[in-house]
Order: sequence, then structure tokens, then C-alpha cells
Amino acid sequence: MFKIKLRITNGIDELKTMTSGYFDKEWSNIEGFIEVEIGEHKEGCYYHENPLQPGEVGAELINWWLELFLKCANHIKKAKYVAFHEPDTANRWLEFKLIDDMIVINVALDTKQVKKDFFISEVCDDFTYIEPTGFKISLNDFFSEIDDAAKVFFDKLGDINLELLKTKMVIELLNLTQTRQG
Repeated sequence: MFKIKLRITNGIDELKTMTSGYFDKEWSNIEGFIEVEIGEHKEGCYYHENPLQPGEVGAELINWWLELFLKCANHIKKAKYVAFHEPDTANRWLEFKLIDDMIVINVALDTKQVKKDFFISEVCDDFTYIEPTGFKISLNDFFSEIDDAAKVFFDKLGDINLELLKTKMVIELLNLTQTRQG
């Protein structure tokens, strides 16, 4: 199973009354929990659906993760290879290879830490692989899961405050959802 789960947890009371202009100037990110299931393996932050405990917040930049997944979906057919540096990690990467109509997903470490970009579309020979390796999913299912995660994110933002759907961050993500390359 390949699944992206997300939950907005930080600053919800403030977000409820915020204008898009204020968000663009003062916030620009949405934080919370995000978990990426790759088979039995999980990447990302601790995630749960239970009521939040007092003071409990998530540490992941949800919009950054979604941006990386959307870029991956937009480039994988042309490049046949995409990898991105997991946000807020020292050297952990998710690697995606298109073979026929299947995406092969690997978790990798850049042990030499030579990559300076967060997103690459050329095979990296410096990676050391850790579990899981070789997880396969159909290209269509891969696209569907990324698109579904983006829709969930937009829906949750709209439920909090419709103004948030007018922010630069959301507009950039929406543009990525509409620019999939053939």
C-alpha cells in the first residue's frame, strides 16, 4: 500500500480568522502530521487521528511535502527517475523510478551528503538504500494517491477558513496539480 496521510494541527484557531494576505506575509506554511505509508513502512512524522492532547502539535510542513510529491508526479513520466530529500531530515531521501507503468519506491540515505538540491531527476550513485526497497505501485495508483492527498489538504484548509484557499502557497500547489506532464 502507498498512502499519504495528513492532518493540520498547528495554529488552527489563528488560521480560522486569518486573511490570505496575512497568511502570505506572516505564515506561508501549514504544519501538522504527515505520514507516508510504503507497504508496511512509514516515513514522515508521527501521525494519529485521535483528539489532540493539550499542547500537541505536528512538526511537518505539510505543504512542502505535497509540493515535493506533486513535482514528482509532474516529472516522473518524462524523467523516469525522481528523488526528493525528506523535509526536516539530515540525509533521508525518497526515490521513485518509472519502469514500464510501475513506480518503484526506495528509501535512501545520502551518506556522502553531496546533494544540495531537495529535488533531483537524475540517478544518484551516492545513495545507500534502507528498507523498504523495491516497493512497487502502478503509475495510475501513484498519481491518484498524490492527487487525493492534495484534495484532502485543500478540503481541510477550506473547512478551516476559505480565505486560506486564496493564499500564494495554495495557488502554487493548485498550479502543480494542473501541470502534469505527459
